[in-house]
Amino acid sequence: MIAECQGQPVGATWYRFWTENFYSYGFVDAAIPEIGIRVHPDYRSGIERALLRHLLTEACRSGCWP
Repeated sequence: MIAECQGQPVGATWYRFWTENFYSYGFVDAAIPEIGIRVHPDYRSGIERALLRHLLTEACRSGCWP
């Protein structure tokens, strides 16, 4: 998910599934996605919650999240 302000990206959130052989710092299990988020400091006023809410909605819709 990308958040924009006046057509410019100001934040993003994503999830990614890793494997036991290919993983990052947040790896717990192959069935548990790692979630990432980044928001420009000037726009941290609730955008984070909105991004995560949309990410979780999309993950549920696509069957990646219970």
